Amino acid sequence: MSWALVPAAGSGRRFGGGIPKQYLLAAGKPLIQHALEALLGHPEVEGAVVALAEGDLRWPGWTRLCGKPVRICVGGAERADSVLAALRALPD
Repeated sequence: MSWALVPAAGSGRRFGGGIPKQYLLAAGKPLIQHALEALLGHPEVEGAVVALAEGDLRWPGWTRLCGKPVRICVGGAERADSVLAALRALPD
């Protein structure tokens, strides 16, 4: 079994607008929810670790989606830093 890593600590500056793109709505749900549901819907994926910006107040607080665990961690300044933080947050 595998875990999915989701680097979502970006501010969306390059994308523009006042809301980070991971929280923009599409079909009534934030983009990050679409991504997590797609990943967690795969039978080989056991859970997900989401790297968020420090102090992210938009995170809805999910601890489970699709019946699978969702963990969070604080990401970094660059995507690679967020991926490394998510790797470190994986369960043993």
